[in-house]
Amino acid sequence: MKKRIVGIVVVQWAGAYLGGCGGLAIDGGSGEGPSALEEVGRVGPRVPEDSDGAQGGDAADDDERDDASRGPQAVLWLDVAEGPFGSCNMQERTALPDASAAATLAGADGRGSRLTEGVSCSVVPLEQERGEFSVRVSLSHPSFGRFEANGGLHERGSNRLTVEVATDAGSVDQSGCDAEVQALLPGAVWLRNLRCPALYASASPDVCSATGALIFENCERELR
Repeated sequence: MKKRIVGIVVVQWAGAYLGGCGGLAIDGGSGEGPSALEEVGRVGPRVPEDSDGAQGGDAADDDERDDASRGPQAVLWLDVAEGPFGSCNMQERTALPDASAAATLAGADGRGSRLTEGVSCSVVPLEQERGEFSVRVSLSHPSFGRFEANGGLHERGSNRLTVEVATDAGSVDQSGCDAEVQALLPGAVWLRNLRCPALYASASPDVCSATGALIFENCERELR
C-alpha cells in the first residue's frame, strides 16, 4: 500500500534522518541532556516590561509567571510502516507541527516550532534520586489522528512504553516499545529512536511497525 504523508514532509529528510528499516534514526544531537531541554522549556511569553524597560519582579517571579502562561506543547516525528507479520493499512509519515520537526528533534538543543493545540502530558518524578519518571503523553491533530504513549522512564536505563496510534484507517498499539532518552526532567521529556516493531490492530489482522522521536514539555509535574 502506498504510504500517506501527513503534515509537510520534505524529501531531503530521507538522507539526513532515516536509517535502518526505513525508520527514523536520529543520531548526532550533541545537547547536554536535561539542561538543554530545560532551556527549551524556558522559551515562551515573557513578563511585560516596566515603563523603564526592566521586567517587573525578580527572575524567579518571572520564571514562575512564564510557566503559568504556557500550556503543554510538543514536537512529533512518526513513521508508521508495515510490520513483520502482516499488512498495515495505516502506513504514513507524520511531522508535527510542521516539516521542521525532524530537524528540531535531531538538533543539539531541541529549539524549534511547537504544536500547542491538542497536546496533553504529564512527566512526574517517582524517585527523584534515581531519575525515574512516570510519563504519559497524548497528541491529536486533524491531519493525523491521535498518538499516545505512557510508561516508566529512566534517565539512564532501559525504557519501555505502551504506544497507541489511531487514524482514520484504524488504531494499533503495542506495550513493548522502547526509546532512547535524550532528556528527562519534571514536566518535560525528549525521546529519540522510538521503536515499536509490532503494533497490533484490535479490529483487523493488521500488524504495523513505527519509529520516531518526540518532545513534550510544559507538562504536569505531579500525579493527580
